[in-house]
Amino acid sequence: MNKKCIIFLGVAVVIVLLTTGCTQKESLPVSQQTPDNPVLPLADIPEEIINTPLTAHFAEMLNVFQFQAKIPSPFNIEYIPEIESINIYDPTVEAATAREQSQIFIRYFRASRFLTLSTVTIFEQEKTTSNNHAATRYDIEKKPGVANFPYQPSWRNERHDLIDIRLATTSPTYFYVIARNPDYPKEKFEEFVNNIVYYTDTASYTDPLVDTDKREITKPFGIHITSETSPIQPEKFSGYHTGTDYEILSGEADSNVPVFAICGGPLKTKKIAQGYGGLVTQNCLLDDKDITVLYGHLSLDSVLKEAGEFLIPGEEIGFLGAGGTEETDGERKHLHLGITNTSKENIRGYVESKEELNQWIDPELLYL
Repeated sequence: MNKKCIIFLGVAVVIVLLTTGCTQKESLPVSQQTPDNPVLPLADIPEEIINTPLTAHFAEMLNVFQFQAKIPSPFNIEYIPEIESINIYDPTVEAATAREQSQIFIRYFRASRFLTLSTVTIFEQEKTTSNNHAATRYDIEKKPGVANFPYQPSWRNERHDLIDIRLATTSPTYFYVIARNPDYPKEKFEEFVNNIVYYTDTASYTDPLVDTDKREITKPFGIHITSETSPIQPEKFSGYHTGTDYEILSGEADSNVPVFAICGGPLKTKKIAQGYGGLVTQNCLLDDKDITVLYGHLSLDSVLKEAGEFLIPGEEIGFLGAGGTEETDGERKHLHLGITNTSKENIRGYVESKEELNQWIDPELLYL
């Protein structure tokens, strides 16, 4: 199955057709603009790309930006490392730099509550929500005598409006400051803000495999397994199953089967573990609560990221391990997907009682 990957290199849009090695769903990863990564003239961008909004995963720039959003066409993105900020700009605007073509400017801070700068005058302030996240709207202007904000577009020093959005109810957490160029239509700005999907929300969660819905689930979450009743024979395990087993499709026994991150969060561990073979765990947030995702029976040689590195939803983690080998602990080739409702690692594949299943989440419930 061919997948179209839209790759955003600073400001150049490139279409690459790949069978593997890209994120599972069409998206617009972003990376830092450099002098060696020049602007692609608008005339050279295919018309179908210009007229199609694309989804950008901003964590590709800096993992504190834990959200994705549709970028209006034909806007581009510039990362500003000096102040760890994102500039969304319109290349058709007549200006000398991308900074002065800015339409939307995004910053962040980490705190336990909404904060305001002493360097600005607040004309209006309104508490609100944005996609079920606590938010505050501001109408502000830099105070006279205060130096211009460095590395930011000039309109940020003038009167403009913005919205601060809280990522999670936990404290401390990230707050995103999303500001609007006064010349950019307010309804377009609101459309952008309303299309943001945060990695704490199930809307950002994606399938762990290609064609997940077509795969047989031999051992669903919570099934009670014994050596006599197991759907897999011979069976060496017993107890209540803490995850969901997704089987391979016809023709995948001897081919690389990519496994994708279901959520946005850092890779926690990758190791050989009894009962799994190759095991990768990942920390994520689900409705503001810490969870740990277990991807069992992987080929660790194919997992290129290390502990602490961020995985965006739909990013390829690695491949399923070969059946009957150390990669699967002698098991068949399949994916065991488990989700614990805590940040603490618990890799038990089976538990003795139904009550113990309360420590896990049924993966299938995420997609209902």
